[in-house]
Amino acid sequence: MVTQSNSKNSNSLLKRTVLVVEDNDLNREMLVDILSDSYNVIEAEDGVVGMEKLKEKACEAGGYDNVSIVLAKL
Repeated sequence: MVTQSNSKNSNSLLKRTVLVVEDNDLNREMLVDILSDSYNVIEAEDGVVGMEKLKEKACEAGGYDNVSIVLAKL
């Protein structure tokens, strides 16, 4: 039998990860809410913190070859 917590963990492993970098708290919260059903979401309040989190994730993923970057100005 699969418990709900195990189900959540296995679903999060199947999801791709997206990094949301937005300095406006309300905009960032809305983006995270919208994206979190379909993606594992990492959030950062500015570009410096975003780059640090990107470096951490890239190392975990085995390098930048496994990281796709999309920039959007909203």
